[in-house]
Amino acid sequence: MVPNNLVLNGDFSNKFQNWTLGGETHNAQIVSEDGNTFARFGPWISMYQDIQVETHNKYAFAFRFRAPYVGNGITIKVQGLDATNTPVETLVEQAFLETDEWTIKGVILNSKQFQKIRLLFDIYSAADLDDVLLLVTGQPNQNGLFGNYYNGTAFNTLVFQRVDSIIDFNWPAGQPPTSGNQSLNKTNYSIRWNGYLLAPLVPIDQTNKKVIFRAISDDGVKLWVYPLNTEKPDPIINNWTIHPPQTFDSTPQSLAPGEFYNIEIKYYNAPEGGVIRLMYYFEGEDPQTAKTVPTEHLFPKTQ
Repeated sequence: MVPNNLVLNGDFSNKFQNWTLGGETHNAQIVSEDGNTFARFGPWISMYQDIQVETHNKYAFAFRFRAPYVGNGITIKVQGLDATNTPVETLVEQAFLETDEWTIKGVILNSKQFQKIRLLFDIYSAADLDDVLLLVTGQPNQNGLFGNYYNGTAFNTLVFQRVDSIIDFNWPAGQPPTSGNQSLNKTNYSIRWNGYLLAPLVPIDQTNKKVIFRAISDDGVKLWVYPLNTEKPDPIINNWTIHPPQTFDSTPQSLAPGEFYNIEIKYYNAPEGGVIRLMYYFEGEDPQTAKTVPTEHLFPKTQ
């Protein structure tokens, strides 16, 4: 990714200078802890930064925070500004409750007709903040999953690596995956994709909906989707067999709005052509409504 990193190592003095308490400008308390530097804010603070953007583009607004005390939390707003820098439309408004652990949060937004937006934090009581990012989605090497492509069905010999914006592939017999002048075996190859999934795939105002993930594969496929900073669980889709194109659905998954999740896909192809697609639909809806997981919700990681 090539993010617009608004805050790094707790440096709110440069980019987030426009934050106020009781109408007065204050400085954040910069704290170092376990090798990490971040900003600590007291109660009832509202701070913002105005950012130039491209009209009708999609962005991910992401940040790390910790608010360990009962009643704490953060509300973030993204507002469209007019030519006088006056907010005229709220594009996103979402609350995140208290948490003892550092947590990465984010939202997807569309800048609509606006050329400038305001990123605003309302802090209820006390909170630590760091790594505030504005990511342009749908750009090469910024969105998608990081793929390791191997010869052999057991991830035997690494041939090439790349970022794939979505997982929606059909490789006919004799036409294996390629990257530039590099090519996998015509059969007997495997791929591992890693990255982060930003929820919600569910609309913010319909957070009670559960997501069912769908993999269409020829041949074997495994899928993991699980919270950050937790041990890797069993896969939610697991069919490690040779078969023609088949559809496999996960059990319904509860995805918290604004949470980033680890996502990993393992896939192999043995004889003939290969197919792998990652899709989703909502519990209680017609499975035929399944859609490809969109690129703006996927972020690559190399490890």
